[in-house]
Amino acid sequence: EDNQIKKGDDIKALYEVRDMFDVLRTEWYFGTVIDVKPKSIRVQYDETNIKTYRYPCDDIAKLETSIKDSPEKYYPEIFCVGDVVDAKFRDETTWYRGRVAHVSQDGKYCNIIYYDQELELDIPTTGKKLRLCERYEPSGIWLMGKPALLIDGTDFRTGTVSKKLGSTFQITVSDGSSVSGSYDDVAKAVFEYFLKDVTDSKRHEWPGSMRASRTERNRIRRQRREEKKAIDEWFGQAKKREVKAEKKPEIKSEKKPDISARTRSLSRSDTSNNAVKAEPIDTPDEADTSKHDNAECLDIQGLSLEGPAVSMSV
Repeated sequence: EDNQIKKGDDIKALYEVRDMFDVLRTEWYFGTVIDVKPKSIRVQYDETNIKTYRYPCDDIAKLETSIKDSPEKYYPEIFCVGDVVDAKFRDETTWYRGRVAHVSQDGKYCNIIYYDQELELDIPTTGKKLRLCERYEPSGIWLMGKPALLIDGTDFRTGTVSKKLGSTFQITVSDGSSVSGSYDDVAKAVFEYFLKDVTDSKRHEWPGSMRASRTERNRIRRQRREEKKAIDEWFGQAKKREVKAEKKPEIKSEKKPDISARTRSLSRSDTSNNAVKAEPIDTPDEADTSKHDNAECLDIQGLSLEGPAVSMSV
């Protein structure tokens, strides 16, 4: 049968992973079958990740067209902000899952935020360094409920993406006002909020990037540091104002000195960093072939394989 998996086939396997926003998502990961036995298959995801599964399994399916035969589907010429992609971090051999946070005006370079919250700059969109996994949802549903940072020169405001109004999105600002913007503008604000906490140790440049001269790259680094310093100072002052507001003194009534009117504390958002690192594939060392028949199926309940592996709608 055409759907029967055999050696050399490209397959998709369903996994639950947490993204850079600590949102639990169900996503397809792509691999190639390197061995088939009566009750199991072995799948290679890249040079270092090999996994053995019991098969048949509801969470594994053969790709309708192989990755090699569909380069325009998996390695398109154009990437968009919000696309879910696999990228070879620092041009090495392992695929890592992330989202496109920025695309250069000429479309030749992308910035990627990986699910493990690392940032890589100026990844070339050619040469099969990026692989499209899922086009951003036209509804922009992934933006909903995300915190956003609005930057206007030296003026900073924070808010939350609250609703979609036709082709625009609304951000409810912390002062109670609201701002509307296009998908690109709002996505940028969401990524700006995330990037404010990305330290230099988690910010990487594509090896041998030729997009700008060394002098220009140094200038950009200085500009980023200055901007981050301004943002940090603004958030520090905002925190001080919040703490000051919470420490308002008790106000006692002159007529009833035995009863005090207390100021209600302002609510606080949970700022604990409980993000879970999401590796591209939770793969142990290469499986022992002697244990091949004892492989276990993916432990994911109630998931369906309906629908294409990659949604290309924009």
